[in-house]
Amino acid sequence: MREVYSLEERENIDLGNIVVSVEGSSCIVDDASKSRHNDAHRLHILRLLIANKKHSGYPASDITIVTLYQAQAARIRHSLFRIKQYGLLDKTSIPKVATTDSMQGKESKVILYDRVISSANNLYDMGFTVDEHRATVGLTRMTEAMVNLLPESVGTGQEAVSPRGQYDYLEERINSKMPYPCEFRSWAQSKRIVLTVQCPSEEDIIPAPQEPMQIVMTSNI
Repeated sequence: MREVYSLEERENIDLGNIVVSVEGSSCIVDDASKSRHNDAHRLHILRLLIANKKHSGYPASDITIVTLYQAQAARIRHSLFRIKQYGLLDKTSIPKVATTDSMQGKESKVILYDRVISSANNLYDMGFTVDEHRATVGLTRMTEAMVNLLPESVGTGQEAVSPRGQYDYLEERINSKMPYPCEFRSWAQSKRIVLTVQCPSEEDIIPAPQEPMQIVMTSNI
């Protein structure tokens, strides 16, 4: 992990719980399913897994990739299949990919927690991530180490700077609390556990001609 994140000058950082902001992160909403994906996060996860294998880190059985969206889970699984075909990971190096909902009651030594979102200018930008129950599930599944993928922009968006809140049917404000992703990002910044990294390209991960990824989604999440 120190190699991937160039941590030579940050010896005191707690690698058991870090927040990673991937530059160029962009959340895309699928037109048909309305599910979401973020290719910058997907590629960073692949980079982490390849580095983990190279340095004989955690066995895949101890790692779980957790995301809130089926579209992201599907794209990650597809990418893992491809890099296995290219010999960058073997069968024993492929971790489980799960959604937050499917992880209830389960644990893993290492959690790579991908919230998928890339902005916080309004509640729509943040989708399921504002659900505090799902957030609690995602943040409490690890027993040893966790990497949270959550962009810097979530901590600087409109909902972080000036939360608009929620209103009841009488249009009275019932919640002025900062949305959970923004609050978590602010907390992480105060604890100095935030790292900013460049997004690897597809060619950086798999040095071969790429075809557009086409995955048919049937789920509405």
